[in-house]
Amino acid sequence: YSLTEDEEIVLEAYKRFRYCEEWESRARVNFEYDYKFANADSVNMYQWDNWVVGDRISNDRPCLTINKTMQHNLQIINDGKQNKPGVNIRPVGDTASYEAAQIFQECVRHIEYISDAENVYDSALEFCVHAGWGYWRIVTDYVSDKSFDQEIYIKRIKDPRNVYLDPDINEVDGEDANYGFIFVDEPRDIFESKYPDFKDIGGSAALGNTGDNWIT
Repeated sequence: YSLTEDEEIVLEAYKRFRYCEEWESRARVNFEYDYKFANADSVNMYQWDNWVVGDRISNDRPCLTINKTMQHNLQIINDGKQNKPGVNIRPVGDTASYEAAQIFQECVRHIEYISDAENVYDSALEFCVHAGWGYWRIVTDYVSDKSFDQEIYIKRIKDPRNVYLDPDINEVDGEDANYGFIFVDEPRDIFESKYPDFKDIGGSAALGNTGDNWIT
């Protein structure tokens, strides 16, 4: 059986995903631990191991949480919110002009305005401080369902763990990545209503589905 061109693409993507998953597996465990630890309180008791909580409760012993981490994290987060990242266009080169740079600058401001970019930046910053890394993405989308016009948007990524980047990147910001993955989790019934032709994609016959996180 020879694979079709589409199946070869999916198989290549699957192999790359497995490589990313293995490379980041420990970091993702630490991500969840750090995020929970930073947001712990006396109700969720995230700073206690589950077995310790069970042992103490069964013996009528208290489990107190005095979260000293959050106040320090908030100092960094609040400082970051006061000094937000931004895009500055500078005219460089013989054919560049200040007027053209100003036009591009206004385009960037328009994109940030329609994207509510401040909240997008803040969300990524909070994940960075609490757990180690955060993402946002730049996409194009139609202005409305009845229009063929598109706009550029800066979009929030709700959970940074839904992103995988090429493990062989050399630059801190990952600009030299050869590939990446962005997963969007949604309930199966919603997925099936959107894509009825693929409602059986989670079955054992799905290419590359070996019971891991590739298809859930």
